[in-house]
Amino acid sequence: MVAFALFDFVRSSEGSLDQARIVAAELVRAALTDLEQIQGLDATLKALEKPKANRHAAALTLGLYEEWSREAEGVLERVKRLGDGVATIDGADELNRAHGRTRAMLSISLDDLIAANDDIDADRTVPIEEVRRDLRLKTKR
Repeated sequence: MVAFALFDFVRSSEGSLDQARIVAAELVRAALTDLEQIQGLDATLKALEKPKANRHAAALTLGLYEEWSREAEGVLERVKRLGDGVATIDGADELNRAHGRTRAMLSISLDDLIAANDDIDADRTVPIEEVRRDLRLKTKR
C-alpha cells in the first residue's frame, strides 16, 4: 500500500502519537473500502458465469484477495505498533476480523472450490439434518 510510507514517516517523525493514530485510522478505512470493492467485483463475476467456465478470472480474483490480505496485514502490523493494540483505532477490529475471514477463504484451493460448485450443480450434497443425525449417532457410541 502506497500510504505505508506516509504512516511510517508520520510515526517516526516528531509528530504526535495522535497524528499517527489519525493516519492509521485512514489506512484501516482504506483497506476496508478496498475489500468491499474486491467483494463487489467477485460477486459480479460470479453472477456472470461459473468459476469453472472462467478459471482464469477466478484465479485473478483470488489473487486480488491475496494481495489485499498482505496489505491488510501490513496495516494491522502498523496499528499494533502504536502500542495500544488494535482496539484503539476505529475500524481496526473490523479489519482484523475481515483479514481472518479472507485468510480462511484463501486456505481453500481453487480446485476445491470448483469441485464444490460442481457437486452443488450436480445435486451431490448432503442435507444438514443428515449430517447432524450422523454426528449425533457417532457421539452416542
